[in-house]
Amino acid sequence: MAEENSYARSAAMLSKALALRQPPVAICFTETVPPGVEGHAGRVPAGCKFWEDGATVAFATSASDHSLCAIGVHTHNLEPSPAQQADLTDALKVFADLEYVRAEDLPSIAVLKSRPNHVIYAPLADSPLPPDVVLLFVSANQALILSEATQ
Repeated sequence: MAEENSYARSAAMLSKALALRQPPVAICFTETVPPGVEGHAGRVPAGCKFWEDGATVAFATSASDHSLCAIGVHTHNLEPSPAQQADLTDALKVFADLEYVRAEDLPSIAVLKSRPNHVIYAPLADSPLPPDVVLLFVSANQALILSEATQ
């Protein structure tokens, strides 16, 4: 319970200090889903949608929930299906063709070293597990404050 309270305190502190419009989102990579955490309801067009949904409720995802987002499957090091692997190759080619990502930058895309079975998204204040990442939705001014605070 002390950990939960510390997450709530951290969420409140971040929200107040940065005047956040959306609560911080905890992202937890795990082998098992904690009791009381349900799976995500419905399909989403991209894994980034989970960030938005995680600002309001805790839920679990697995590789199949990320099926429409080959980039998310890749960066989260989830088990890809053959179709997702083909989609990833196609997406990276489009990114390279658009010069959004240079071909030489592709190996630098951050990918988790471990392969979790599940990804839990939750409001930081209600995180059922210690977060591996805390996602903040910030403006340019707020990002500057964070940048200065971390230096």
